[in-house]
Amino acid sequence: MTILITRPLIDATRLAGHLKEQGHKTILSPVLDIQPLYADLSVTDDAYALIFTSLNGVRHAADRIAGRNNPVFTVGYRTAEAAREAGWSDITSADGDAVALADLILARVNAKDGPLVHLCGQEHKESLAQTLKDAGFTIHSIPVYVARPVSHMTDEAKSAFQGGDISLVLLYSPRSAQQFRVQLKAAAMEHILSNIAAGCLSPAVAAKAGEGWDFKIVAQTPDENALFDALEKTCGGNFGQF
Repeated sequence: MTILITRPLIDATRLAGHLKEQGHKTILSPVLDIQPLYADLSVTDDAYALIFTSLNGVRHAADRIAGRNNPVFTVGYRTAEAAREAGWSDITSADGDAVALADLILARVNAKDGPLVHLCGQEHKESLAQTLKDAGFTIHSIPVYVARPVSHMTDEAKSAFQGGDISLVLLYSPRSAQQFRVQLKAAAMEHILSNIAAGCLSPAVAAKAGEGWDFKIVAQTPDENALFDALEKTCGGNFGQF
C-alpha cells in the first residue's frame, strides 16, 4: 500500500519510518510548515502547571524553559512522551481532545494552586482556556510556533496521484485536511479521490476532509494508535503501534 503523509516534515519523516517498517510505501507531502515563534516565556517562572496540546508546543518551548518542576498536562500520549524526553517528570495525559484535557485539569488542579500556562500554536482553539477561565483559573496562552500553509503538494505526490499509485491519505488535523483540499484543487486533481481512502484522526478531521473519497476511516479516539487500529481493521495489512 502506498500512503501519502501530509504531516509537517519532522513528524512525517518519523511516521514514514514506522510505516516502512510495517511494509508500506510512503510519500511525504506536508500541507503545513512549522516555524518557531520567540515569545517571552518568563511567565512560566511563576506558573503552577504547564499545558501542552501538541508535540510542537513542547519542541518549541522546552529549550527556553529552565525549570522542570512544574506539573505538566498534555492532550495525548505522544505529547506526554515528548515532554518526558524534554526532562519533565510530573506529566499527566488526557489521552483525548481539548475537552478531555480541560476535564482532567479541573479534576486534578485547584484554581488557587496558581496560574497555568498553555504553550501552543498561533492558531489554537480558545475553548480550553475559556473553560478554565470560567472555572476561576488564571491561564496564559502563549503561542510558541506557527503552522504556515503549504500552497502546493510535492511533485512526487502529484506524479503518484496521476499514476494511480496512492491508496490512502493520512490526515491528522482539521486544518491539515482543509489545506490538503486546497492543494488538490490547485493541482486540478479533486477527481482522483474516488479511488482513494482518507485516514482521519477524528470526526472533525473527517468533516474537513470533504466529500468525494472512496471511503473514510476515522479513529475511535484522537490518537495515532487508534487510527492505526482502524486502518488495520478496514484496509488489512499491518500498521503496528508506536
